[in-house]
Amino acid sequence: MKGRCWKEIDLNVIKNNYLYCQKLLKKEQKIMAVVKANAYGHGGAKVAKALQGLGCEKFAVATVKEGVVLRKKGVLGEILILGYTPKKDLKTVVEYGLCQALYSDDYARILQSSRLPIKVHIAVDTGMNRLGFSADEKGLKSIEKLAEKFKIEGVYTHLSSADENDGDEFTACQIERFKKVVKGLSFAPKSVHYANSKGFLRFNESFADTVRLGICLYGLGDCNGVSPALEWKSAVTSVKFIKNGESVGYGRSFIADKNMKIITVGCGYADGYFRGLSNCGKVVIGGQIAPVVGKICMDSFMVDATAVSRVKIGDEVVLLGKNFSAKDMAFAVGTIDYEIVTAISQRVGAVYK
Repeated sequence: MKGRCWKEIDLNVIKNNYLYCQKLLKKEQKIMAVVKANAYGHGGAKVAKALQGLGCEKFAVATVKEGVVLRKKGVLGEILILGYTPKKDLKTVVEYGLCQALYSDDYARILQSSRLPIKVHIAVDTGMNRLGFSADEKGLKSIEKLAEKFKIEGVYTHLSSADENDGDEFTACQIERFKKVVKGLSFAPKSVHYANSKGFLRFNESFADTVRLGICLYGLGDCNGVSPALEWKSAVTSVKFIKNGESVGYGRSFIADKNMKIITVGCGYADGYFRGLSNCGKVVIGGQIAPVVGKICMDSFMVDATAVSRVKIGDEVVLLGKNFSAKDMAFAVGTIDYEIVTAISQRVGAVYK
């Protein structure tokens, strides 16, 4: 689907990342592949099917809609919805054989009022303060009562600071809190999981039989041993020459200090190319790095291609790749690399290798 603007995803890279992580598992541990947000922009169903072919039997999504899409595309095994599902959609959860995160007494009452046989994973809050039963005696009592009313498939928590070196002490505390809750249960959950990608790579313990891997499957987040699987590309839509002193783009934020060759690229902030990359982004044309000049427009942006010897309409422009990675792009706009890839718009086509 190459044309104006597209992303290229190498499924073999994702498979290799998965196999690398698989080698690091403790005995009897399994991977739950996190494919929410369209697999961090890489294609939820495509990625899940590829990993299913390698034996992956556990997947995590954020919404019931994401879970349904996977089922309709033939994804088998367990699919856990990590986020909130409204009462009106609980029937769909059961119909498609999904599991629902259960994280409070209030939400438990909503699920119970549906009178549906909903399978759940119990969320425990060990310090993230987002979702989950408290990791204390009160929370433990609530979880124990739930065992009489729901089919509990798993118990889990989420580490808030596993990717921060100065957060190691707090992470260790979270793990101990969770471990205490698990040991205090009168029943044995089928699945216990707490480790996200960085938690897995840095704090994995064998008492948990499952690890939830997201960013490291896609080669994001400074995870060692894995590689990025996505490149983002566009095309030259115009080539023009300007004189010293002329301006480029909205607000005249860039003024040429010499005669320049300016190209327009068929991608903009409506495609997910952050406006914060105005006058500081970089692209690759014909193997050469070229700077973004002027403000990013909704559907296009401009680049100084003076140093590129030959360039014409239709030529490929690499927006995100080896020479200017998602991490580089994220640093330029003050965010994280997985916000960059998940922000790529749905109007950007995808080509799979």
